[in-house]
Amino acid sequence: MSRTGLTALREPDIRRLEVGWLLSLAGTFSYTVALLAYSYTEGGAQLVAVYGAASTVPGALLTPLLMTLTGRVGSATMLRWTTALRTVLVAAAATMAMVDAAAAAVVVLAAAAHSLSATFRPTQASALPWLARTPTELTAATVTATMAENVAALTGPVLAGVVLAAADPPAAIAASAGCLLFATLSLRRLSVPDGARSESRARPGGLVRDAVEGGAALARIGRPAGIIVLAFAQTFVRGALLVLMIVLALDTLGLGNDSIGWLNAAIGFGGLAGAALAARLVRMTTLGRCFLLGAAGWGLGVLALSGAPTAAAAFGALALVGVANAFQDAPAFVLMPRILGPELAGRALGAFELVVMTGMGLGSLAAPRLEDWLGVRVSLLVLGAGLVVLAAAYVVPFTTLDRTMPKPRPEAAGLRTMPIFAALPLVVIEQLAIEVETRAYADGEVVMREGQPGDRFYIVAEGSAAVSVSGVPRPELGPGDGFGEIALLRGVPRTATVTAAGSLRVLTLSRDAFLSAVSRNQVSAEEAESLARQRLASDPPRA
Repeated sequence: MSRTGLTALREPDIRRLEVGWLLSLAGTFSYTVALLAYSYTEGGAQLVAVYGAASTVPGALLTPLLMTLTGRVGSATMLRWTTALRTVLVAAAATMAMVDAAAAAVVVLAAAAHSLSATFRPTQASALPWLARTPTELTAATVTATMAENVAALTGPVLAGVVLAAADPPAAIAASAGCLLFATLSLRRLSVPDGARSESRARPGGLVRDAVEGGAALARIGRPAGIIVLAFAQTFVRGALLVLMIVLALDTLGLGNDSIGWLNAAIGFGGLAGAALAARLVRMTTLGRCFLLGAAGWGLGVLALSGAPTAAAAFGALALVGVANAFQDAPAFVLMPRILGPELAGRALGAFELVVMTGMGLGSLAAPRLEDWLGVRVSLLVLGAGLVVLAAAYVVPFTTLDRTMPKPRPEAAGLRTMPIFAALPLVVIEQLAIEVETRAYADGEVVMREGQPGDRFYIVAEGSAAVSVSGVPRPELGPGDGFGEIALLRGVPRTATVTAAGSLRVLTLSRDAFLSAVSRNQVSAEEAESLARQRLASDPPRA
């Protein structure tokens, strides 16, 4: 892991979130492989397709509603309860399979667990900006999440492959439930600031309205609806690959059940290599093009798989798919919050998961028919080529998207250097930078006067300011110093007079913006209160 990734993990809540994500995903990949082997043994490609659809279509309908509900109950609560429920469902599926219950019952339980899994990534993506304090920390946390995903994509299938080689599919399902249990335990102390859900809690209207607004916002990225079209196409291919890969491995190449685990692990292996490359190449100015490159790479990997003559060649083709997945995944989850802002990001991420899961479900259902009509190799050829062509059609919109990506205002860097604001999440800092105003004062001009009502907080940007309390001079203020907090925090008139000592430029925040930001963070609130106490203690006695 990179040094920046380790820096992000020093924050306890980021660490809890990333570990929970890794273990949850490892369990997901593991039980997916186990269920694929179980379904193919019990009912062939048709039951595999049914499992693929049953594990995605309900989730496609449920996820946007759960994402909006997350805005009301909180990210941490939603992650804990959904992960715990998935643990119970997968354990129940393993038990049913062990006692030779009806295959339909096992598939339904596992599919229900998988339908809840789609809430984790968008919830995580919307929570990270509230946990990270700097752009570097947010970028590191996002890259770490992608790295964790690719580690899980390797270790989960390997776990299932090892258990399948030594035992049977029910035992592999049970091992997956163990991973989910550890994920649940890792999230038990996770805490995400209330500000991450305040906007959704205050909004009028229902859950469906929020989901529709999220979809409409999503459609604005990569016009015409590029992120929706490409995400749907790529996940349709992914859903079809879920079925066709098993047919290719077991029927065409003549491999055993455990090969399902090894071939899925190849995607995770490629994902690890791709994540390392993405960490070096993905920048805020290249997010759109990296997303596009990932979609095209998926198509090329599937094309290579269509002609794979041996297990080793199939492994290499799927490793290429993993590399492409790393380039597509991380940019997608950074693009949405960056372009749409914190208010719409959660709802758009929920709508994005609806697109993803609908694509996977339909792809899974279509795969057996495609295999019947065209054969497994031609089906893979058509799907891969179609994805490459579609990605090429969106080169211009995504290149334009990169050129017009919103840039953070320079004021954000100045706010972040102040102790009062240093602990605030990045999303709050950037919102404050939008609301900040700049004012200039000539030498001797009064900025604020003792005894007057206070309605703003000030930060010296350039020059210096003279301070007096009851006519007694106090130390001058220079660049980076703030003043005016006492009247705002205590609800009293101004306790000092501040005048420009030469040419002076200040940044100002309204009372509401200042108090809203500071009061949401315990460290910031304590810093502001400490500064106010120090200044009041050093002031001369008042009449």
